[in-house]
Amino acid sequence: MKLFLDLGAEKSLSTCLQYEGDRVEAKFESVNEALVSWLGAYAPTSKWMRFPKMEHLIACAYDMVCIDLMHYGFSETFFLLCTAPPTNPNDRIMCVGWLAKSKHVVQVYLKPGCPIPPTSPEWALHHTEAAETWPDHFLDRMHDFERLNNIEKESNAEKSRLEPPIDLTSDCFFDVFSSFKV
Repeated sequence: MKLFLDLGAEKSLSTCLQYEGDRVEAKFESVNEALVSWLGAYAPTSKWMRFPKMEHLIACAYDMVCIDLMHYGFSETFFLLCTAPPTNPNDRIMCVGWLAKSKHVVQVYLKPGCPIPPTSPEWALHHTEAAETWPDHFLDRMHDFERLNNIEKESNAEKSRLEPPIDLTSDCFFDVFSSFKV
């Protein structure tokens, strides 16, 4: 209920994060719809909290940094937009991981001081002056994440160079994937 009330109070702030112009009202309504309780057995998709579209809203509602871990370098850290960090913001972190095959998110428990992904670009555009110092507390951890991400990219590039190219013109193109088990 608090999230629903906060959304109404901060309508202009929450809607500016993802859409502009005529789509603002539609975005607000879709988030608003997701927050209204569902009493049926299976909730329709309009009732789902959508990652990666609601992280800033979730961070603000729960007064926590929200980290979204995804594969292929799309992970981001979502800081609060309107409030200053507490004395120890490292205690205020919530992390979710995307499970691609099942299309679900799960809570991830991070070890203290572990690397975290970079700040969401939307945060830089929409945060208030009071929230300006949030990233300062996490810069070392974000640099470590980028360093590890670059090592993984280099490793993957090296593996790709060692593999023979796939012949897309061949009639047996799909035979290349027959050895993979799903």
